[in-house]
Amino acid sequence: MSGLTPRSSESVPPTETRTTTPSILHIQAIDTDSGDNARLEYRLTGTSSDTPFVINSATGWVTVKSTLDRESVPFYELTAYAVDRGVPPQRTPVHIQVTVLDVNDNAPVFPADDFEVLVKENSAVGSVVAQITATDPDEGANAQIMYQIVEGNIPEIFQMDIFSGELTSLIDLDYEARNEYVIVVQATSAPLRTPVHIQVTVLDVNDNAPVFPADDFEVLVKENSAVGSVVAQITATDPDEGANAQIMYQIVEGNIPEIFQMDIFSGELTSLIDLDYEARNEYVIVVQATSAPLVSRATVRIRLVDQNDNRPTLQDFQIIFNNFVSNRSNSFPSGVIGKVPAHDPDVSDRLYYTIDRGNELHLLLLNHTSGEIRLSRKLDNNRALVAPMQITVTGKSPWSECGQNRFP
Repeated sequence: MSGLTPRSSESVPPTETRTTTPSILHIQAIDTDSGDNARLEYRLTGTSSDTPFVINSATGWVTVKSTLDRESVPFYELTAYAVDRGVPPQRTPVHIQVTVLDVNDNAPVFPADDFEVLVKENSAVGSVVAQITATDPDEGANAQIMYQIVEGNIPEIFQMDIFSGELTSLIDLDYEARNEYVIVVQATSAPLRTPVHIQVTVLDVNDNAPVFPADDFEVLVKENSAVGSVVAQITATDPDEGANAQIMYQIVEGNIPEIFQMDIFSGELTSLIDLDYEARNEYVIVVQATSAPLVSRATVRIRLVDQNDNRPTLQDFQIIFNNFVSNRSNSFPSGVIGKVPAHDPDVSDRLYYTIDRGNELHLLLLNHTSGEIRLSRKLDNNRALVAPMQITVTGKSPWSECGQNRFP
């Protein structure tokens, strides 16, 4: 019986992706027999059609016959045999473990082609907005990944940690100034690179108080407007969005007793009483717009516009004039001797005076707008005269119309 023993082996570790790798392992055995009993042949088990190794049966050199991929199969377990040609043939096995060496043949892989990052506005400068990382199936130094922003970051708004992939803000993000940024981040495992798009969406927070178009408003309202009618609409704006921009209105000062009411949502100001100019012609209230917890206030000055809702009053009066004088021309009064004693509670009304009857001889001269009375020279005649007259006073308002007040 022949005796076979392995003598020595030489190896060169194979690297992945190479299809022209030279022989990686040399198997040698010693047979102390002679003749055909010492003539050796080498065989390799586990060499199915998908096994990437083959052995030279005469020399014992193991070579690579197809591409190796460490990420798919990092090592192989093989068995080589040295077989002599004796009868019966003798064989000796050698167990071989082939470890495939890694090369940097895989680019970094992000878990998605695009990312959307949500961040609240006013987050502290330098806070972490997101962490964007990739993986690399290579190993060791070949799997080391470095990150950087390569597009969309002008001016510098974000900063990315080269090793961790943490994305931080360099400015105070303000939703009202800009609510979206699109940048391109690149993961590098030199020389391989992979880009990915990142959309940073800034979320609104309630950081803006409502803004009235003015600090003070003047509203003109006709007296006697129907109770419940809209006096004015006072509204504010809020640059926030959604629920953060919802505004509620209320009267906070100057409405005691309750004279006005403000709609909590529309800002419409309505009257709760019959507004009478002659009783009170001005009201000053303070209204508040609230976008919780932020508030703003404005002063509203409501001025009533007088309407012609009161008749002028005029009592009977008489003018007594002594025209029995010796020197008539020098003593006859030529100026204003008086004024029609009329009164109109509507202070803005203009009174118009007319003599309806009794002055056919034009004994009195009446100013139709002022009510001033002068005597006619026809009375300078030393004759007694009694002349009953009827005077009418008419009040007319200068206000023809007063529109509805809306701010803004």
